[in-house]
Amino acid sequence: MTSPHSGAFGDWLVFNDWLAALAGIGLAISFYILYVQKARKKPVCLIGKSCDIVVGSSYAKTFGLENSLLGIFYYGAILAFASGLPVPYPLALGLSLIAALFSVYLTYLQFFVIKGLCDWCMVVNITNAVIFAILLSNP
Repeated sequence: MTSPHSGAFGDWLVFNDWLAALAGIGLAISFYILYVQKARKKPVCLIGKSCDIVVGSSYAKTFGLENSLLGIFYYGAILAFASGLPVPYPLALGLSLIAALFSVYLTYLQFFVIKGLCDWCMVVNITNAVIFAILLSNP
């Protein structure tokens, strides 16, 4: 018996299922962080105690926009790509490269400049790296 995911179409489904799931995780976290920023609430920190320090730092904005808002646009584009909407592969790959590199920069800032770790931010950073790796390995 063959798997419903066998062959090129099946590979595409599995590939896009992973991208959609990761984009969904990123979207959920980005919306949560944007909510706590706008509502001026303290984010729930599951492991550490520095989420509010990181989310409230001056590094939480880029070009005047909250990083979480940029994440919403990015994950929306990746979700659209994974759903088969007309988002060109080079655009999705380029956005994911920028997101992965930006995540490295933000992780550096958390460790060495802000000196605090945000659980949510680290999950998003890992998500960005995995999205980039998936897109890079499946042109």
